[in-house]
Amino acid sequence: GGGMGGPGMGGMGGMGGMDGGMGGDMGEGMGMGGPGMGGMGGDMSEMMGGTMGQGGEGMGMGGPGMGGMSDMAGMGGMGDMSGMGGMGGGQGPAPKTLAEMANNSYSQGKDKQAIDLIYAAAVADEKPDNILSRYRWIPGAKRPGLAVRFGLAINVKMSPRNYKGDAKPIGTEQKLTANRGGNNGNQGAGGGPGMGGPGMGGPGMEGMGDMSGMGGMGMMGGQSAGGIPEELKKYTGDLGEEIAKALKQRVTKGNFGAILQVAASKSSKSGGGNSMGGMGGMGMGPGGMGDMGGMGGMGGMDGGQGSAGIAPGVVMLGEGTIDQILETAVEEDLDAVIFFDVAVAFIPKNGLVRNATYMSLYDVSSGRQLKKSASLVNTTLQTERKRAKDQKKPDPLLEKVNDFLKTVDMNYKMVKMPQNLTPAVIQQHRLIPLVNSKTISPLKALAEIAFYHKYNLCPQEHRKIAYDTIIGPQMAAQLITGNFQQRLSAVDVFLDIETSKVLAKPPQAENAGSGNATGNGSGNGFVGSGPMGVPAGSGN
Repeated sequence: GGGMGGPGMGGMGGMGGMDGGMGGDMGEGMGMGGPGMGGMGGDMSEMMGGTMGQGGEGMGMGGPGMGGMSDMAGMGGMGDMSGMGGMGGGQGPAPKTLAEMANNSYSQGKDKQAIDLIYAAAVADEKPDNILSRYRWIPGAKRPGLAVRFGLAINVKMSPRNYKGDAKPIGTEQKLTANRGGNNGNQGAGGGPGMGGPGMGGPGMEGMGDMSGMGGMGMMGGQSAGGIPEELKKYTGDLGEEIAKALKQRVTKGNFGAILQVAASKSSKSGGGNSMGGMGGMGMGPGGMGDMGGMGGMGGMDGGQGSAGIAPGVVMLGEGTIDQILETAVEEDLDAVIFFDVAVAFIPKNGLVRNATYMSLYDVSSGRQLKKSASLVNTTLQTERKRAKDQKKPDPLLEKVNDFLKTVDMNYKMVKMPQNLTPAVIQQHRLIPLVNSKTISPLKALAEIAFYHKYNLCPQEHRKIAYDTIIGPQMAAQLITGNFQQRLSAVDVFLDIETSKVLAKPPQAENAGSGNATGNGSGNGFVGSGPMGVPAGSGN
């Protein structure tokens, strides 16, 4: 089975058994404790990598390879972890600008709060150009934006409905040969398909809060290898992992906006602040892993929006029908949703589990489905991938993922602003819809209008009318003519954090660009030209 480890550590062994352990490929090198532990440790080392500024590479916790942890039974070394909770937040000096506050929110995995603070910075910071110069065009949406943000979601149908076993997602191996002895469907699970997954369910399991397939752990926010939300991994396996990985790479390359790229580079330096947050919960239960429920704390990193942790701007929305998910996506101000429709069927006559997944891309503002994959079936892919591997051919799963991502890139990879925009075109196609929109958040609308104003695409009087209409003349006047404190109290109406208290001192005269979103002092990080191909300093 999955190597259960000693009693009381039971569940953890099970985790080792989960699909190569949560750490996937990281597991082996970790030199962790009990047999099944490898995975988790690997995963943690990935998550916490550099987090502890003071500990150098590995864990900075219990010596190399996380030493202390090996004494897992009773959580040994983990105790110190409770201290880790704060890491995300402890970002050196107190923020002086809204843009710096946004970075702190990103490092805590508070994705929605962070982007709202960015929009606030675009209309209220002393140096809004640091943000405004980062607007780029989103081809599929036919509008400029600062960030393209994705939601991932799943919908699972079980057959029979009461099936509670392993969903056997893509990437898990089943014995597909014809002459299977009735009970072997789980290949080494030691106990037939009813088991709920290899190595799970042994003694000591109860404490795990129905670890079966990890679902019960309240681990919406839990991370498995490389920051893949647990419920995504549980039902979509390698497919969900490849999609999450691909989105993360695109965020890091800046395809979905410089704001997210900067947030991603910061969080990886600080050990992935966004995959931290609630980890502190782990330290709580010295009663063996029994308290793994504490892992639920990991969800804590997200500031209440489903689970965070894949990358800035990529949010796990959990399970639901597509209508529910799109509704949530509107509230979370996401641009696109990647939806996994999963049908899991247990087939009694051969003990196999068939997992068939459709993957779809939806545009949130229009609600349109832009792409739907063919049905991806675990058993078929198991055979095809093995054959491809034997013949040293490309992985068929990756080919399917890359085909899907072409549509993602075509619609959502940001590009330079079109050169043919005029104030008249903007007024017709953007200002009027922005002013009349019932769904767009006021700060997001104001920031876009401020961008047009700065780049001479919206005259002053139109900006005033638009601001007046969206937030009322009094607040509009505060934003346009007020001082920093007055502007802060105007944006605070739309934020879930009181910036006017956090930033109470008026900022000192700053060196050029020191308060920008990257804190790198280079004005706007895009030296040379702004979004319109004009020098960043021009326009007023």
